[in-house]
Amino acid sequence: MASKEPSSPLLSPARIAGLRVDPWKRWLFDYAPPLLLMGAIFVASTDVRASEHSGRILRHLLAWLGLARHLSAAQLEGVNYFVRKSGHLTEYALLGGLLHRALASAHRTAGTWRARWAPRLVLPVLALVALYAASDEIHQRLVANRTSSMGDVMLDTAGGALGLGIKWGWEQWRRRSSG
Repeated sequence: MASKEPSSPLLSPARIAGLRVDPWKRWLFDYAPPLLLMGAIFVASTDVRASEHSGRILRHLLAWLGLARHLSAAQLEGVNYFVRKSGHLTEYALLGGLLHRALASAHRTAGTWRARWAPRLVLPVLALVALYAASDEIHQRLVANRTSSMGDVMLDTAGGALGLGIKWGWEQWRRRSSG
C-alpha cells in the first residue's frame, strides 16, 4: 500500500528533527546557513560594496546590454539606488526565512504548522533581523566611504517580514497541496 505522504528528495526540517542525528550535524543544518548569510552581509558592509563600486559594475552591465546609452547620469544613479535597496530587501528576506527555519527546528514544540508560526517564534525572528540590521548600519558608520541609515534598518526589517511572509505562503501552499 502506497504512503499518502508525497515523496521528496530532501527531508523536511521536521522529519530531520525527529531522526537521531549527531547534534553537531543538526546544528550545522539549522544554523550554518543564516550565520553564513550574516557573514556575507557583514563583508558586503565594507568598502567592497560601496555605492561607487556597485555603480561601476552596474554601468558596465547596462552598457553590455546596450541600455546605458539611453540613460542619463541621474537615471543611472537612480537605477543603482534601486538595485542597492532591492539587495537590502532580498538579503534580509532570505535571512528572515533562514532564521525562522533554524528557530522553528530548534523548538521541539514547533512540530505542528500552527506552532511553527506562533508569535513566540515569529516575533523573535523579526527582532533578530532588526537587531542585525541595526548592527550592520553601525558597522557601516565605522567604515570609510560608507554611511548608515535608519531607513535601511527599516527596509531590512521589512525584508525580514517579507521573507517570513513568503515562507509562510510557501508552507501553507505545500500543506494544502499535500492533502
